[in-house]
Amino acid sequence: MELAELLQETWGDVERGALKWRDPFHLPVLSLVGAAGVDARVVTLRLADRGQRRLQCHVDARSPKAEQARAGGPSVWVFYSAASGCMVRMYGAVSLLTDGEDVEAAWARTKPLARRCYLAAAGPGSELAEPGPGYPLALMDREPTRDESEAGRVNFALLRATIDRLDRLDTRVSGHRRAGWTWTGADWEGHWLVP
Repeated sequence: MELAELLQETWGDVERGALKWRDPFHLPVLSLVGAAGVDARVVTLRLADRGQRRLQCHVDARSPKAEQARAGGPSVWVFYSAASGCMVRMYGAVSLLTDGEDVEAAWARTKPLARRCYLAAAGPGSELAEPGPGYPLALMDREPTRDESEAGRVNFALLRATIDRLDRLDTRVSGHRRAGWTWTGADWEGHWLVP
């Protein structure tokens, strides 16, 4: 397989992960840099767009990851499929979007049950007096109505990364294979790498 073909396959794998919730690439590890250093967590990949070199997830605007994205620093997204032995790492600067057409469209596509977490009285990581979800207890056993869920819009944001470097490692009994690509400003420049 040629490098250009492998690059397209890699982006295709990531784009599929954004669309299919059972795909192993649907839940990447996202690492950002904050005041306390590197911070990593699993996120739900909501959008991958090779043409825009873009990855995106939904976040609570009050969360530590939102604060880190607001600063506009670097990110690393790590995808892994145990079944295929494939790992992809994507690197790029992040931004936080709280308003605009893309945010409104993403909010409109979000189902009321998924909106429920944005109804919490305090942001993710805030202390609670006892274990609980943070959102109104009346919603513990039911999905909020669309109207009820609208109160969470103020806390909803998009974390977006523009990818400028990526690599892929395929592990195989017959021998591992690794390739990496860097965005030159006009196109991807790729190289085979020692695994």
